[in-house]
Amino acid sequence: LIAFAIHDIDPTQIRELRGLGFRDLSKDEILAAGIHDVDASYFKELQTVGLKDLSIQDITEFAIHDIRPQQIVAIRDMGFSDLSKEEILAAGIHDVSPRYIQQVRQMGFTDLSLEEVVEFAIHDVAPQLLVDLREMGFENLSREQLLQAAIHDVNPRFLRELQAQGLTDISFSEAVEFSIHDIDPTQIRELRDLGYQL
Repeated sequence: LIAFAIHDIDPTQIRELRGLGFRDLSKDEILAAGIHDVDASYFKELQTVGLKDLSIQDITEFAIHDIRPQQIVAIRDMGFSDLSKEEILAAGIHDVSPRYIQQVRQMGFTDLSLEEVVEFAIHDVAPQLLVDLREMGFENLSREQLLQAAIHDVNPRFLRELQAQGLTDISFSEAVEFSIHDIDPTQIRELRDLGYQL
């Protein structure tokens, strides 16, 4: 009761949730719904975009991540029409917007699934990374290679440092391996100073 009072949850709100069909709610479910402003209005907004079989936990999680119906419609309008609630949630959590989807497509990745776009967002794959890598001589990178670059910090600074130590003809996969194993230019220089040719 104290938790209900702290978060201004009253019997009216509980009756409202029951009126939406959520009859056997635990205290924790009621509390979470109240804290995150899950009400009839939000529930009905989600229903208007076709989300009709959501549990109270689903709706609360959507509210936690501020997923609005207009976001769902906008992502559907980008060609992702058959979205699961898990895909909607992942897109919301990782800020996958129509603008970001468009940026990914402008990089040349026009046929990615939403899950693949979300994976780009998780690892902060931005258009500038692809531009930079192309300028460093790595053309026609695949989705997987671009992800590797983002995950392992294979960026122009790292590549220039390697080049400054004479590694001017390394392949993309070698650059990734160097980064994975924390081989930095200082180590290369020190090994060369000891007489090892790399």
